[in-house]
Amino acid sequence: MPSQPPVWQQASDPDRVTRLLELSDRAVAGDGPVPRRNPASTSRLVRDGSVFLLTDGDTDLAMITVCEAEPTEEGERYYPPTERPAYMRRLAVHPDRQGSLLAMQAVQHAIRIARQRGATALRCETNPDNEAALRLLQLQGFRTCSPSLEADGTRHVLLWRAV
Repeated sequence: MPSQPPVWQQASDPDRVTRLLELSDRAVAGDGPVPRRNPASTSRLVRDGSVFLLTDGDTDLAMITVCEAEPTEEGERYYPPTERPAYMRRLAVHPDRQGSLLAMQAVQHAIRIARQRGATALRCETNPDNEAALRLLQLQGFRTCSPSLEADGTRHVLLWRAV
């Protein structure tokens, strides 16, 4: 019997989400620092229906978060105005599957979700030194709209695209 293709589903278990985030974070960080995650924030995002997992049976392959967020002073300064923005956050791919097309599929899924929810633009941020992430986002139509910024010792750039 042929196996079923992986399926995107709305996450319901914050612990599963946290496990995948931590695995991905450690793999991406290499010898560098691993981001600290806030379990309460993860629980809230899962409860709000903002987190999506790509699963193959019992294995979590990738995840993406698409949510509404309060505007920040930094964001308002750099993002182009739009009526109803959505925010893409927490892209994670299982370490065994990094280098595959799963990150691209996650971004494409986020674009579909934002569109279905009536967003007019999808906004995100990434580390300007993460050339692979920047290239991936640009190939999916995202445009950089800020210089390299720093907050809490972390560098990032803001990106957006119309949906």
